[in-house]
Amino acid sequence: MFLDQLGDRADAPLETVEGVDIRKWRDARKESGLSDKRVNNLLRDFSGPFSKATRDGMLDRNPAMAVEMLPAKDSVARKPFTPRGG
Repeated sequence: MFLDQLGDRADAPLETVEGVDIRKWRDARKESGLSDKRVNNLLRDFSGPFSKATRDGMLDRNPAMAVEMLPAKDSVARKPFTPRGG
């Protein structure tokens, strides 16, 4: 899905990915109906490979770090699991 969003740049080198590209991806996930919390979790997961590439010297910086998390105002409070019976 992210590669589809990049269009013609999908085959470009990894270092051409910018924060704005990831922000657009984040916003598209939100517009698809996902909760802020779910989008933030996806963004954290999405950032992982960029962090690894940065640690391995393949990138100078992680472009996902330039993207802010969404305020989780639409999150649903849930009660902890309670077993049935006695």
